Amino acid sequence: MIGAIKHGLRNIFTLDGRDARQTFWYYMLFLYAAGTILSSMAVFLAMAPGFGAIFSTIYADAMAGQHTDPIALQNAMMGGMVDKLVPITIVVGIANMVLAGAALVRRLHDSNLSGAWAFLPGIPYAIHIAATPFILRNFLGAQTAISRAGQMPDDIFGTFALGITLGYAPLIALILLGVRASSPGPNRFGDSPVRF
Repeated sequence: MIGAIKHGLRNIFTLDGRDARQTFWYYMLFLYAAGTILSSMAVFLAMAPGFGAIFSTIYADAMAGQHTDPIALQNAMMGGMVDKLVPITIVVGIANMVLAGAALVRRLHDSNLSGAWAFLPGIPYAIHIAATPFILRNFLGAQTAISRAGQMPDDIFGTFALGITLGYAPLIALILLGVRASSPGPNRFGDSPVRF
């Protein structure tokens, strides 16, 4: 597994050659785990000031003998959070594309497909990254509207559907392309796949 990770990281921009399924999936597992850990830490750090604002609001209301308004708490938490989460999400998304792109091309080569097939998951993923600010702002705006009016806005279902579709379509395409069997023997992209 360590060999597959080192191979993937050493060949981030290498489009030539072939990677076996095992090599590709060990590397993808590493990228997923590392990305999840790093983005979770970044999101926690982005949300920390919001928690401080909530505690300040609760404390100020308690000192004034007032009941804490839940909408004020939510606004304290959400205020400015989108502006911090959007860049984090975009940077993580672009890093995923860069780190996984060449590995996917080599995996496609191993199953005797052109590297152009990498656009199948790549294009919807790029659209998902570009749509992230819209999706996050609509989602957080809907939460505020629900808190104030007690009902979900009509347009929120379209936002959820867009986010889910753009999020899962590239993943499904990546899995379908990544699990293809190796072509036996040498093919037009090389003699044998890199296997760990």
